[in-house]
Amino acid sequence: MEEFKIMSRLITSAEYHGNILFLKTTDGRLYSYNSVPREVFQDFINAKSHDEFYASRIVPEYSCKRMS
Repeated sequence: MEEFKIMSRLITSAEYHGNILFLKTTDGRLYSYNSVPREVFQDFINAKSHDEFYASRIVPEYSCKRMS
């Protein structure tokens, strides 16, 4: 699993493993999003605005679990 540093208002890093997207937020919490296609992860990493992509393409479409 490779960690990608994200510079956004909400997210500090992203990791992807086995169709699970792991996001660490600026308040130190870790969340997992299940069944995320690799293409969506790549689009997120390459997004002009990570916060906008997160709010419009990840939150409404994938189930989330708070890890810490």
